[in-house]
Amino acid sequence: MECCHCRSAIPGPTASSRRAVLLHPDGARRRLLVPAPAFWGSASRGRLVSFGAPPQPRCHKMYVPGFGEGSPEKKAAISLQNFFNYLAVRIVLAQLESYNREAYVELKEFVSRNSVNDADTFCKKLIRESPRHKALAM
Repeated sequence: MECCHCRSAIPGPTASSRRAVLLHPDGARRRLLVPAPAFWGSASRGRLVSFGAPPQPRCHKMYVPGFGEGSPEKKAAISLQNFFNYLAVRIVLAQLESYNREAYVELKEFVSRNSVNDADTFCKKLIRESPRHKALAM
């Protein structure tokens, strides 16, 4: 008794011309006859075809398209930096309010003139403003 996996790739007198031969992943000895219309859709295009190993993908990395901006990790890092800058300014203002009223008033005026939303530009402007602000920024 012969099973369908042991048939030869060369069609015999009883084999139909409308069948394709698929190689089994274990090697060329095990073959599977599959009806050709399953692959080609019409009886006129069916023929004996031998399939090897599946083709390797072209790229092994995952690609996520962007919108011309930074990566999500970069955006999150910038947002966290800006948030912590805002918190630090509020904490320093609260500390200065209780023990150095003059420095508190200067820093409060500076914060009212400059946005705290961008940490880098805020710190650059704060350092350039006055020596007292430079000491606060360090």
